[in-house]
Amino acid sequence: MTGRRMIVTGGASGIGLETVRALRGAGADVTVATRNPAAGERRLDLSDLGSVRAFAASWSGPLHAVVANAGVMALPTRQIAAKGRELRLATNFLGHFALVTALRENLRQAGDARVVVVGSGAQLREPFDFDDPHFERRPYDPWAAYAQSKTAGVLLAVGAALGG
Repeated sequence: MTGRRMIVTGGASGIGLETVRALRGAGADVTVATRNPAAGERRLDLSDLGSVRAFAASWSGPLHAVVANAGVMALPTRQIAAKGRELRLATNFLGHFALVTALRENLRQAGDARVVVVGSGAQLREPFDFDDPHFERRPYDPWAAYAQSKTAGVLLAVGAALGG
């Protein structure tokens, strides 16, 4: 992995932190992108597309991998991010989609880049509701919101694999 540049979203704790440790241990140059940065980390709030744009604009050169790990799980009430987006969907999918799209040229420069979307198995419980993705008309269910966001993440991974 020496010489390979990677971004791990949510890499300051949990699965993301372990991913960062493993990649760095293998010699990769890893950028930790997190909402609440500490020393050596970079700020990225995936629920805020302005933050995503700023993060992507500050990146230069090839990028070998984006590990889309950051996420919001089952909050007990429906919470809204900017522009009326349901928070789990905004963070777990829309922000990652915007990040990968904004960094597309950097990924292409690497030649053999990867987009890794961390899943949970929750996508097996809930399809993506294209008619009401933000739970504006249907009753809010925290586990359905989480599962739907993970289904969307699978769609991102498939699209990235197909070169979309």
